[in-house]
Amino acid sequence: MRQRTSMFISRRGLGLVSAALVVALAGVAMPVAAQDGPPDRQRGNRQRFEDMSDEEREAFRERMMERLAEREAEMLEDLREEMGAGEDDFAVLSPMIVRVQSLQRERDTLAAAARFGGRGGPGGRGQGRGGGRGFGGPGGFAMFDMSEHAQSWQDARAGLEEALEDDDAAAETLHEKIKALRAARAAHESELASAQKELREVLVARQEAVLILRGMLD
Repeated sequence: MRQRTSMFISRRGLGLVSAALVVALAGVAMPVAAQDGPPDRQRGNRQRFEDMSDEEREAFRERMMERLAEREAEMLEDLREEMGAGEDDFAVLSPMIVRVQSLQRERDTLAAAARFGGRGGPGGRGQGRGGGRGFGGPGGFAMFDMSEHAQSWQDARAGLEEALEDDDAAAETLHEKIKALRAARAAHESELASAQKELREVLVARQEAVLILRGMLD
């Protein structure tokens, strides 16, 4: 298992996307970072999150991770029954399934950040070019864990955004940043493909069919 580092709510607009995905994955209704309801309510929810202290945000994170763990356990049990796997067999399968899900979550979060994030301003609260809004204290706020390749992907994306902040950035510099971003993204895609391959190799036909319909396998 690769070493995992923290995924940060960044000043580049990744924070809103990360929080929204945690809410969606947890499957719970929350007053903070909610994506449903009128636009005025959404803005108010986001503002309340931005106004939280570091201690309040950490407590929020802990609640979300507890609820996410509960929902994940429920999902895995439902999945075990749907796959027709015994408890002993599923004890082998479940870590592999969780790894695939985690990598897919990272991919979707970072892809969503690319669509909605944009460049933020100093201090983590700038309005992004794409309408997204980053929040959290300087240096970011850990929402959930991310793999080494996902961290590299996020860092490469931030590096390209920082280069774009310089209107006089040389074309060579931009090309290097673009190349680094593509390489980091490809490395993460390769890790996901490898995890899916390893999982697929130990499944019977019915189990593979279930996971394909669940979107975990292609």
